[in-house]
Amino acid sequence: MKFHHSITISRTRKMEGEETDNISSLPEALLLNILSSLPFKEAAKTCILSKKWLKMWQSTNTVKNNQVECKDVEAYGAVEVAQRKAFKNFIKIWITLHKRHHLHDKFTLRVSPPSNCGDIVGAYVNFAVEDGVKDLELDFAESQSEDEHPEENIHDAVEFPRSLYENKKLHQKLESLKLHSCSFAPGNFANFVALKDVTLARIPLELESIRTLLSTCEWMESLSLKNCWDIESFDIEKLELKKLVIDRCIFRMDYIGFEAPNLKVFKYCGSEPPLSEVKVVAGTIEEADLDLSPMDEFDECGNELQNFLQDFFVVNVLTVCSVILQVIP
Repeated sequence: MKFHHSITISRTRKMEGEETDNISSLPEALLLNILSSLPFKEAAKTCILSKKWLKMWQSTNTVKNNQVECKDVEAYGAVEVAQRKAFKNFIKIWITLHKRHHLHDKFTLRVSPPSNCGDIVGAYVNFAVEDGVKDLELDFAESQSEDEHPEENIHDAVEFPRSLYENKKLHQKLESLKLHSCSFAPGNFANFVALKDVTLARIPLELESIRTLLSTCEWMESLSLKNCWDIESFDIEKLELKKLVIDRCIFRMDYIGFEAPNLKVFKYCGSEPPLSEVKVVAGTIEEADLDLSPMDEFDECGNELQNFLQDFFVVNVLTVCSVILQVIP
């Protein structure tokens, strides 16, 4: 079920002439689920509906704070500075209101670009996940578009809050971590024993960092690399993942090589077919999605593409883009 970013109260009239609404009569657990599906700014607006709704938005276990949604995308100069200040004040108020209620499910923070926000961002994240959350997303990317060259339109990555590495409750609870333009120390995740799903986006990334992360978190099941660059190649001798996504990353050498006996899902999107040496297991690999739609020229790539496709001939479901159909006769 998907909820839009607004709430409409359906009103009916009682015989006595009083007004009531249908949504408020729903169980509180369901109402909290609805609020958790809304951006935090929209959830906060529900406090004006009635006394029942006054503080309910403060009790959700999921928070999605998006600075982009809190400002006019056309704003710049003094107007943008004022809106950024308002966003920072909003965060401070949120911390004050939630001193007795900590999150347990999901926390998302998007600040773009994050300049002059470091003072409040660190305090905000530390407070929000003090008791641990299952799903943590920190997005400091300047642009959400699918840039062909993301490394040319980027600011310095924000550092993953160091205090979170030592958060013992987060060690036990965190299952999903998504970092956009957020640098990290891969060797510091050894204690995150519940971590299953990691997404890294819009950062320069070294192959050794990927290897360290995978060896440190041997229990990880899913890894997604999106719009990353400076990766030497993707050369992993033994891959224990169940899902791997490589989306519009820039490799110094277009090479993908791994042996993945447990891999069920593989998704690749790039501007050219890579040299590949992939070993997957028939009966285990369920889905492969190969997308070369960003490719501009089709010349002299037939052999690489054919080899890439052959690596996934044992898959149950193979999805390819129209570009591949044009290259392969």
